Amino acid sequence: MKEELRKELRQEKIYITFENEASELLSFNEFLQELGFEIPAGQPQSLTQENINKLIDESDIVRKRLSYKTLILERNKESKKIIWEREILGIKILTEVEDNYPIDAVILPADNLEMYFKEGVFGRPLVIIGDYEYQSYILDKEKRRYIVGDQKLFSKYDKDDIEPLYGPHEWHGMLRTSEFILTFVEQILINYIILRELGGGKDRINIVVGSDGSRQSIGGILLLWPAVIPDQTIQRVIIDKFITGKNLYESGTIDEIALMQAKVMNRYNEKKAMIRGSKNLMF
Repeated sequence: MKEELRKELRQEKIYITFENEASELLSFNEFLQELGFEIPAGQPQSLTQENINKLIDESDIVRKRLSYKTLILERNKESKKIIWEREILGIKILTEVEDNYPIDAVILPADNLEMYFKEGVFGRPLVIIGDYEYQSYILDKEKRRYIVGDQKLFSKYDKDDIEPLYGPHEWHGMLRTSEFILTFVEQILINYIILRELGGGKDRINIVVGSDGSRQSIGGILLLWPAVIPDQTIQRVIIDKFITGKNLYESGTIDEIALMQAKVMNRYNEKKAMIRGSKNLMF
């Protein structure tokens, strides 16, 4: 399809992405070309025996194209910066991080803790660099899992193909009812977890779900998730499934992969840092 569009529109390259996402769809030919293979435009069969042999011979190139690796992680005491270089999917990225950490702190890369975690680090402050980024990279390779069940279980709430969709949702746009329930429950649950981890008592956090969305509050902290939810049945389902997720979290039986995915997709680290920096924390 991409090749046909390219010819029809007389373009050198056509970019196709998922709606509301930055992920580009690559043909196998384009993937091989990115690895340095010479694939004539329009060649129908890219997986020739010659290319198979090249892939085998140059497997290290393929591995780099599909990998995440910290290349440099060091402290520059003069500039008070942490120099962090990594390679993601074959692309090198260099970042300088403000170094306000104790002089005896041990700086570790999130993608290679086992190599750097020596006995000498015990008893010293630890700083993990790249945890959120590396976690996102790993989770992108995992099939999406929801904390409170499979989406098919909620398909009974979908009315038909032209139903009014709930939303807009900040990272998914407009959603069908079955998917909205799952993602909205996770949004509320992540906010609840943040408040719990910041010291809020589980019986003191107030959760409200209504026609205009959800409110999570305790003391001087108020978190809002606006949405249009006119159906009271759906409101009750959301509350019920939130309680299910809350119980899974409090009992320690929650699906860890699903929880990590929900944290990444709902800006857990960013929100927690912002709330921690608030002067109005009153639990």
